[in-house]
Amino acid sequence: MELREIRPIDIQKWQNNLLSKYKNSYVRNMYGIFQMSFTATKPVPFTADSG
Repeated sequence: MELREIRPIDIQKWQNNLLSKYKNSYVRNMYGIFQMSFTATKPVPFTADSG
C-alpha cells in the first residue's frame, strides 16, 4: 500500500488490531508517533520572506 492510498478506515483497522494486543495507552502513544511522522514530513512552503 502506498502512502497516498491510506484512508481513515485503514488507520482505524490498524488501531483496532493494535488494541487487540496492547493497552490503550500504548496504542495512543503509537498513534501519536504516527501522526508526528506525517507532520514532520509535511512540506513547508518557501517564501521570499522566510530567509
